[in-house]
Amino acid sequence: FEPHPEDPRRAVLQQRLLQQARQSPQPPSRCSAPMLGAWVALLGELLHARLADTAMGEPRFWTVPPEQHVSQLFLHVGIVAISVCWSAPGLQPTGVLVGSSTLSEKIWGVVMLSFIVGNVAKKLYLGDDRTVDELIDMILPCHVYNMLAVYALLGTTRHARETVCNLLVYCAWMPIMAMVFPDTEGIMKCDTHCSPALRALFVALFWIHHLALAAVPAILAYYVKLGRFILPPVNRGSFAQYVAFANSYIGVSLCAFALLVGQNINYSVWPPPLPPNVEALLGGSYYRVTVGLILSFALGPFMRRVYYPIVAAIVGFATEKLKKH
Repeated sequence: FEPHPEDPRRAVLQQRLLQQARQSPQPPSRCSAPMLGAWVALLGELLHARLADTAMGEPRFWTVPPEQHVSQLFLHVGIVAISVCWSAPGLQPTGVLVGSSTLSEKIWGVVMLSFIVGNVAKKLYLGDDRTVDELIDMILPCHVYNMLAVYALLGTTRHARETVCNLLVYCAWMPIMAMVFPDTEGIMKCDTHCSPALRALFVALFWIHHLALAAVPAILAYYVKLGRFILPPVNRGSFAQYVAFANSYIGVSLCAFALLVGQNINYSVWPPPLPPNVEALLGGSYYRVTVGLILSFALGPFMRRVYYPIVAAIVGFATEKLKKH
């Protein structure tokens, strides 16, 4: 039965058909969950095949199954995308903030740069037949933090003096965590071509390096007080910028590179030796996601909201005392 075009019942029939169309289930889109799951499974199979020989030498290699590696990478990519969009209305510094670095800034910048040179030289010496593997360690968080500090202290752009300043404060946990959980095992094992004195020197370099990096927030607080740096206020833009950086670096780049070369860089492939209850508390095979969430939404904000204000207050108090003397 088809009503005449001018029949008022036609409009009623069209309205009913429209309501039925809205209430009926929609066909799955091309980016549906089943299709995403298929891609995760496919990439997981390819990853498993590529690293099969490497995994044979390490029983814990597949603590995180291949498919979970892929899905977790996708998760961090999603967090990065959301954070970048979230921070878009926030910080977009351009241009030059200061004309040139001061003498003290240059001295601090060169000191930080010397740590990079010293660590590269140490790794070249220790590398022997594993030089490439040793140099890969230069992408670990503390070395990246070191590079950011060099760029901030020797650079004069607003990116160096504002954006990177913000990241250095949020990421102040990097050298602190390295000192809380020091990894000097590789140095202590270099018995073949390291004298006891040289091993002691390398261990001393480790601690001096990380203590200097831990002092970066205090250095920044001093220069912020002088107007040489700008620390953005705690808002959506500055926080989202940190979340985007932390997840793109640790959650995506570092993990993807670790899987690419088949090495447990920064415990990105399998977790460190932990008591079973602690490993279970971290989510087992989801330990990387748990740690990433803690770093993004707990430790980083703590550094910015609690740790840095305390450091800045101490620096301000010490500066005033020195002025009086």
